[in-house]
Amino acid sequence: MLPYAIDLGNGYTKTSYGNKPRLMPSYVSQVVNESDICDDFGPGGGAFLLYLSGDRHDLIGTKWLLGEAAKISFPATYQRVVEASAGKIEYALQFALSDVLCCHKYQNVTIPALYASLPDPLTDGEKFKKAVLGRHEIQLAHVNSPPDARFHYFVTIENCKILHEGQGAFINAIATGIIPGGVAAGIIDCGSGTTIAQCFSANGHLIPSSRTVSPVGVHHLLKMIATDPRLKERIGGEGNLHLIQQAIEDSSFSYGASNVDIEQIFREHRKVWAQSALRKALEKFSSMKDEIDSILLVGGGAHIVKAICQKSSIILSPNPQTANVMGMARLAELKIARSAA
Repeated sequence: MLPYAIDLGNGYTKTSYGNKPRLMPSYVSQVVNESDICDDFGPGGGAFLLYLSGDRHDLIGTKWLLGEAAKISFPATYQRVVEASAGKIEYALQFALSDVLCCHKYQNVTIPALYASLPDPLTDGEKFKKAVLGRHEIQLAHVNSPPDARFHYFVTIENCKILHEGQGAFINAIATGIIPGGVAAGIIDCGSGTTIAQCFSANGHLIPSSRTVSPVGVHHLLKMIATDPRLKERIGGEGNLHLIQQAIEDSSFSYGASNVDIEQIFREHRKVWAQSALRKALEKFSSMKDEIDSILLVGGGAHIVKAICQKSSIILSPNPQTANVMGMARLAELKIARSAA
């Protein structure tokens, strides 16, 4: 019985059994005909899930592709989790169950404590719990596995705790000594499609008035650079977002094998991007400077934001993309230990 946490993000869904975090692109598609599943599912991989029976009666008999496989097999109809109005609730169980294959060799799996985070736990927490709790009979396979390679599971999720987004990252930062305990701190979650800033009190509770959300994430900055005419002229087309992000994060500003220098392009576009993505957050934190001692950067774009924000009070979290889910996994582990005592 391992603690389990899940963080459904704009770009990636992060899961953690114990202290082993994993990432899967937050793409999902319901499957009508299995013959439509593409043989080439890309480097991101994915999972195939068949819901046979269980407490989610609305899912009985349905088939799902999750991760990169959904985007490649169904490019016109796949969805990002956040594109559905209640996607983080609607697809939570599918993503939670898809990770069982990586961690369990046994047919009967019990998850005594599932921790997750939502923007508004008070409003949506009970809906999330209703969507995931209970007993679920499934067939599960890595995509492209033949039917005889599918694994049959009975998964029981006994309890679920919903935190505010970013709360897990705050807890993880204290547990790992990144920030001292007993003090308030600000967190900027630099996601793919959004930038979320908020403050947590010394006892780990969200300060609601501190929360700001910008619908601009690191993906937008990378896209601005990728479509810059100067880069397109040098490489003969639009730039690869992964290679651009890599060049920024390692501070080389050298694009791919062609070694095109993108530093000047980055510095020009980051000014415009920072105004839309970071201005509200930094203004809010400036008004609370007497209340918070430090600002923690988390999320997949944290390295890029740190390259822009050089102040010593702005701290880059180690493994920033999985910091939130790792903090929640710590809480799940603590809950199980207390129950066993």
